[in-house]
Formats: sequence, C-alpha cells, structure tokens
Amino acid sequence: MSVFAYCCVRLWRDKCRTAGRSSVSGTELNMKRSVAVLGATPAFIRWAVEYSCDLRDVDVPNLADGTFRQLRSLRELSAGIEEGRVIDGFCLSADTASSDSSAITGALGFPTDEVFDVFGDAGSISASCHHCPANSALPEVPLVGHQTRWAGCFGWLATDLNYSFDPSVKLVTNARPNLIARINEICRRDSLAADFGGPTKSQPFYSFWQHRWLEPDVLEPMTRVFELAAREVQSHQELTLFAAACRRAVESQLRMFVELVPRGFSDGIHWRRNPSCMRCGLDVAPDEERSHLCPGCGTDSPVGNSRKSKVLGRRPYLQLEKILSTTGTEELLTRYRDGRS
Repeated sequence: MSVFAYCCVRLWRDKCRTAGRSSVSGTELNMKRSVAVLGATPAFIRWAVEYSCDLRDVDVPNLADGTFRQLRSLRELSAGIEEGRVIDGFCLSADTASSDSSAITGALGFPTDEVFDVFGDAGSISASCHHCPANSALPEVPLVGHQTRWAGCFGWLATDLNYSFDPSVKLVTNARPNLIARINEICRRDSLAADFGGPTKSQPFYSFWQHRWLEPDVLEPMTRVFELAAREVQSHQELTLFAAACRRAVESQLRMFVELVPRGFSDGIHWRRNPSCMRCGLDVAPDEERSHLCPGCGTDSPVGNSRKSKVLGRRPYLQLEKILSTTGTEELLTRYRDGRS
C-alpha cells in the first residue's frame, strides 16, 4: 500500500470513529473504489520531471510511478475545482458531474479533506505548485478565476491518441491516432532521425525510451519532435502536457524520468503487460514473434518478462452511495445539479 493510500485509510477510520460509526477496514475502503482500466490497453509513456518539493518524495525507484501514486489525488482535486465539481466538501468525478441521469448507483466522488489533510490547505498547495519549474500545467499567461493547476509535474500519454486511462475524459477522435507512426514520420520528414542515432533498421520513436533518465541536453531534440506532434494533433491534453513538460525541463535544466510501458490487458482484477525489449520497450504480444533484431531499436537486446499488477482503480474516487447512503448521495447530487441550472 502506498503512503497516500495508507493515509486515506487511516483518516477515514478516524472520521468513522468521530461520527460514531464502526471502523472501516482498508479492504472495505478499497472495495468502494472503482476500476479504471478494463480490457486491452495500448503502450503508453509515463513521465515525471524531477524537482524536489514539499508535496512529493523524488527519492523513489521509479519517479513516474511514484509521483503518480503520491500526487494523483491532488491532480484530481485540482481539475475538480477548476471544472466546478466540488460541492459540500466532496469532489465529484467528471462523468458523475456531467451525467443527467437520476441513477445514484455508480456516482463517484471523494471527500476533499482526504487531500487537504495530507497536503495542506489550498493556499500552501498553490504556493508550492504555482512557482514550481516542473509544473507543466501552468499556462503562459497568469492564472485566472478558479484555475489551480496543481501537480502538473507528471503524466501518462497513450500511444493510441484516441485512448485515455481516465474513463471520464472525452477525447476528440483523431483520424490518425497512432503516436508511434506520427513521431517516426515527423523525424524522417524533418530530417531529425539522425539526431537520435541507432541502427538503420531502428524506429526514431523507440530511441527516446532507451534510458529512463533524460538530461536537459538530450531532451532538446526530443522536445522539438513532440512539440511538432502536439501542434499537428491540437487539443490533445495529454500530448500537449508532455510536450510542455519536455520544454520546461530543458529551460529549467531539470532531469526527466520517462518509461515506455508495453501493451496489456486488464480483466478487472489484474493488469498484465506484454514482454518487451529490455532496451527500447517495444513489446511482443503472446501470439507474436520477434525476429533476432528488435524492430524498435534495431539491436539484439533480449525480451524481458511480462508484468502483472493489480488493476488500476479510480482512486481517489469512491462510490458515494457506500459512504453517504443512497439518500445522502441523492441529496448531494440534487444540490449540485440545482446549482448548475
């Protein structure tokens, strides 16, 4: 269990005791969480910009995964505040907030105190995030209105641009969703392929992920490529954020942690990822065969083992009906919808 998950369980137990209810076990709390990943998943890039601050621990084996686990709830609350989804101390999920259905079952939200109790109040969080050189979510112009833009130092970018790991995100359908093919095309079209070296049979896209830690000088050509891709695609939040993160890392002379996670499949309980090249991350599905040379990096680097983990959930979102009761959830959603009208 992560540090944040442990804190949430502990805080929830304390609240239950204070309210005179029976203690809720960690298992019961987890059962109130919902599954986010189900079915086939594309390969994706997970990344984080290294910068020490009071909100996260950067001394972890995998900075992208560690930052995601530590700051995921803060990112969700930030989006909830900006989108007006916070009411009576609860942050509603985007799909719950946008639904006009009267159905209570499946409504998701979380107590905002879960986040503030761990990270501090809104003022102290803003003081850290709004002056952070690693925060790639900050706009070029001053923040306005309810913009919080907290925890913009990490992210996930699927290689299928029509796919999102957040089921509440409604992506604009892209006619050319293959990010790998797009990056390869940009590199070859703009004569940038030579900048990334590698054997003749290698693909430029896979040259980026051969090292997990990228120094600013290495990030410079990579930044140009992904900025071009972001301009071509337009309105793709995750691609735009990744390109901005590369640029901020270069300009602030910060290291960036990147990892290409292979394709996989979630059955709702376990998430299994395909074996992949130990050099570049190109994966091989169970029904596929790889030649002697890797089609990604063009080397004879061996294929590693497949990986399995518990399926990704919708944390920090909870099923509201199970923590507020059916009546309490109905009243909360009614107040929210009445406030929107």
